Amino acid sequence: MLRPIHIPEVTVRGGGHLRKISLIALLVLCAPFVARAAGGPCPSGANYFNPNNPSVGVTLSSMGVTNCFYIAANGADSNSGASEQSPWQHAPGMPNCTSVCASTTPTAGEGFIFRGGDTWHYGGGSPAVGGEWNWKWTGNSSNRIYIGVDQNWSAGGSWTRPILNGDNPVVAGGIVSSCAFPMANTDFVRINGVLYVTFDNFEFTGMCWNDVPNNSNVHDYLQHFGVGPSYATSFRTISNNYFHGWTHVAFNCNGGNGPVCGGAVAIRGDTHLEAGTQIVSNVIDGADSDDLTMNAVDGDGYIAAYNVIRHVGGTSILDNCHSLHDNLFEYVNNVQDGDTHSDLWFCIGEAPSNNYFYNNTFRYIGTLYNQPLSTIMWFNAQPGFTDYIFNNVGHDVNCSGNCNNFENPSGMAFAQIFNNTWQANNTTVWKNGNSTNYTITTANNHYITPQGTNCAAVFDKTTTVNGGNSSCSGDVFQTLAAAKAQGYTSANDFAPTTTSTATVGTGANEFGLGNLFGAAFLSSTTDSCIYNTSNHSVSCPAVNVSARLSIGSWDSGAYWSGNASSNQPPAPSGLTATVTN
Repeated sequence: MLRPIHIPEVTVRGGGHLRKISLIALLVLCAPFVARAAGGPCPSGANYFNPNNPSVGVTLSSMGVTNCFYIAANGADSNSGASEQSPWQHAPGMPNCTSVCASTTPTAGEGFIFRGGDTWHYGGGSPAVGGEWNWKWTGNSSNRIYIGVDQNWSAGGSWTRPILNGDNPVVAGGIVSSCAFPMANTDFVRINGVLYVTFDNFEFTGMCWNDVPNNSNVHDYLQHFGVGPSYATSFRTISNNYFHGWTHVAFNCNGGNGPVCGGAVAIRGDTHLEAGTQIVSNVIDGADSDDLTMNAVDGDGYIAAYNVIRHVGGTSILDNCHSLHDNLFEYVNNVQDGDTHSDLWFCIGEAPSNNYFYNNTFRYIGTLYNQPLSTIMWFNAQPGFTDYIFNNVGHDVNCSGNCNNFENPSGMAFAQIFNNTWQANNTTVWKNGNSTNYTITTANNHYITPQGTNCAAVFDKTTTVNGGNSSCSGDVFQTLAAAKAQGYTSANDFAPTTTSTATVGTGANEFGLGNLFGAAFLSSTTDSCIYNTSNHSVSCPAVNVSARLSIGSWDSGAYWSGNASSNQPPAPSGLTATVTN
């Protein structure tokens, strides 16, 4: 027989009356209550990335972000988090987030602001993240979630990015005998399965791996996988981050799969056809690391713009490519593991739409170690759609024959190649030998090549290009010696220096194509962006941009002679530049 349990009662005064309540109820009433914090006002400055004009920032409120929480290394998770004076020490999703931080569920329209100059640790240091930072909350089209910074809030005298540090020492060359804190199957940050989230202005460093990465054992600084089951949209923005400082123990891959041996990734997405991802104004720079490893970007590459990618040696294989523009690629190397197969921007699949590749600069590719890359750009349009390829600049590019390759689509697709400047050595610029289902139009390009002065000099196959071998008459061909004699050199990215050179006034007027190519087609190239190696920031454009003429002849190539004196790109290091937000 079960016996009843007697629960003691106590007498309390409430509302002017004495009453009895159970002791359990009293304990509940008196227990500490951890409530969801309300947040506070957000930074008001127009300092945040504007996809329509990267040189002019926008406010958080314009993104619908109106309620903010603050995080600093000297904070406490029991604080309200509602101001810079009462910050948390961690952010939601960090394993070590406790108390008020842990009880707060992020919602659309909220910002999470980190103090500049602080460091959060994954190896040995305080404050410790506690493991992978797994962000799992989503915004919406009217109210994003913002994870980033206020550049007026800093732990030091001048603002620098907050740092996510794996705590492995950064060493020249990037190869170590052992990892102090090995990153086995670990990502620093995951923003998987979320929509309308902006991750902005962090520094990633200190990754070390002592195993061979593969598809099931990954090493990523930042991972952003899609939203199932439809995977239709993402609208994630990854902006203004600086990735560097990776190390690893030595591997002997013996000619095996290069991407496996060098399979760590700075920004890794998945391969579903999601519309909206933006990877913008990031710096991925292995100058202090092993520049023969690290895949810069992998998976989702819907929009990639205004990035600086340099001193890396992995292979960036993308899916869902839609727009690649205003990116600087320099000192990109081939993996040195016997596999000799690195691809700079391999679009294994393009978005099911017309897609755009413009204002990019490719220089000193595969030249540091005299090891050619397999592919520079790989195009793979879906049937019925067009690739618009214009205003790109390439020189000192060492590729093994594919260079800019056209995959053969299952049905007829199209490519429009206009106003590019490309210096080639002893290989064709465009590899289209197997692309019987691409119809290619080329005009107004400037080619510096020893191969000749017709389509065969730059195309692997000419029967699908403008109708035949002799029909590239709208392009200007020069030998390297002839180009240098007129002032076109590697030092100025083969821009014209006077108004009396071979590309001036020799192009057809294509103003009427602006509605197909887009507004950027009606201006000269930006020559991508300037990289400031002192604060690892990006400033765009690299050269003055001028409108192309609505009537009269255009210049051939990516530049415009009317601003020839300002077509001199600054040197690629030691520059003063403004931070693009």
